[in-house]
Amino acid sequence: MRLFSTFDSNEFQDEYIKFLGLKITDYDEYEKTYGLKGLFKIFPFFEALGIMLNRKMVSLDLVDQMYSQSIQIMWEKSKPILEGLRKKHNQPKWGEWFEYLYDEVKKGEQRK
Repeated sequence: MRLFSTFDSNEFQDEYIKFLGLKITDYDEYEKTYGLKGLFKIFPFFEALGIMLNRKMVSLDLVDQMYSQSIQIMWEKSKPILEGLRKKHNQPKWGEWFEYLYDEVKKGEQRK
């Protein structure tokens, strides 16, 4: 339930909603226009959730029921930015657990 407290906090929700409203399609445009500060306020939540899912500290069923839509929307919106960040800084593993989380949620949907 601590995860929900983080997700439901005013600070997280403000950054999350602001990010979803952006009209950005790639990393360079995002960095130039907004910097990375806001992104790093919301990405760690999804990274941590992906790690917890991988380590079986939380079930896919629970993640799906609580966050499925948010995970999908956020990943699809942020994917081009994250891919550019990985490339520009030569860090291919940045966001790997968020990507894992998205992939697992999508696989779970396909199994239903």
